[in-house]
Amino acid sequence: MTHQQTFSLQHLPIEQVRLNDANPRLIQDARFQALKKSLVDFPEMLTLRPLVVDEAYVVLGGNMRLQALLQLRYTEVPVVVALGLTEQQKREFILKDNASFGEWDWDVLANEWSDLPLQEWLDVPRSWGAESQEEGTSESLATSASSLTIIFSCVEHAQQAQADIQQLLAQKYAGATLTLSLS
Repeated sequence: MTHQQTFSLQHLPIEQVRLNDANPRLIQDARFQALKKSLVDFPEMLTLRPLVVDEAYVVLGGNMRLQALLQLRYTEVPVVVALGLTEQQKREFILKDNASFGEWDWDVLANEWSDLPLQEWLDVPRSWGAESQEEGTSESLATSASSLTIIFSCVEHAQQAQADIQQLLAQKYAGATLTLSLS
């Protein structure tokens, strides 16, 4: 049986919208502060990309934005109310809305978008556009965004660092892999 789904844009009092306690996404302090700043700097984005809620006004998409809006003391929030979704569709939406299927094209960002405050708006590497100490040239991470090379002075240090790096990758960078090459 096919469910009839309808969607409507509404502006609701923020206290009517409920955080989704089962949302599997987290946001850390620095990123949360950046999200709040983004909402303050460009509030029109909320109307262009409203929260998505179900019939009970539980957030399906935008849980972190709602947390930020609550802290910023907003009184009203634009939402798309998704009516008629099955529980399975709601769960699927929550996961797919938060999935990052694409990745940044660092070359295009460096060459076509560098006039914008990318480090403020995006999660770009800290050394984006940093001076290369060895060559004295400005170098974006366009060619090294997907890999990192660390050179150790001795094999023992590399082996000791391997466990620490593996732990960091597991905690903060799901899907990243570490390859140790001993030469």
